[in-house]
Amino acid sequence: MNPPRLEACYFSDGSSTAWRWRRLAAVLTSSARLHCPDWHIHVVSLPWQRLPTPHGSDAHIANTQKLDYWNTLVQQATDGEQILLIDADTFITRPLDALWDLPFDLAYAVRTHFMHYTINGGVIALRVSARVRDFMARWAAENRAMLADAKYHRRWKEKYGGINQAALGALLELHVHKDLGLHVLTVPCQEWNCEESAWAQFDPHSTRIVHVKGRLRKAVFPSSIKHKQGADVEPLVALWKAEEQRASARREGAA
Repeated sequence: MNPPRLEACYFSDGSSTAWRWRRLAAVLTSSARLHCPDWHIHVVSLPWQRLPTPHGSDAHIANTQKLDYWNTLVQQATDGEQILLIDADTFITRPLDALWDLPFDLAYAVRTHFMHYTINGGVIALRVSARVRDFMARWAAENRAMLADAKYHRRWKEKYGGINQAALGALLELHVHKDLGLHVLTVPCQEWNCEESAWAQFDPHSTRIVHVKGRLRKAVFPSSIKHKQGADVEPLVALWKAEEQRASARREGAA
């Protein structure tokens, strides 16, 4: 059995925010190597590609390219491989090996504390099989359909947000996974994808992945304008900065 894989991508597009993504990716890589020493860790920079869309949204384009990349990885993987597809604006706080003790073909994180959207698609775990490849191909195709049709996307965005999440939500509601015989499992954001709905419930003894988005990202990268970060993200900012310092020290030690 090959070791589990952690796969993430970000875009080195020369934009004003590219430096932030490089730092976020470096922290994800460093924290993953610390807590998952036996895993294959692959965090890659991709070139930005302008895709035609009526949305006019760079975020939708980037997320579409990310999902296309994820789908390509899965299509090329061999049966039985264990792959964690993860956003580059995350970092690891505890070992992830317990994930593979859970019964699933594909697992995704859900918000257990009230928010409008229930899914966060930034952490997807899967065991590769023909069924999983089929589902990933359909997810990428659904996402592309929504990128090309703003009205169709809006129908699902109102319930699931984003574009990856809207496409995933549509497939789940249409029971595509059931038609494929896919065992889909939901895991709590508080443990596996700690984002805005779960920051206040962060627990160093249970949380394994933190998602650096929204207010947390603004607090990690404060602008010249005074930003009130909020007490719920203060310990997460400290953790992220400490990991960045460790990553920097490792690089200097290896030089």
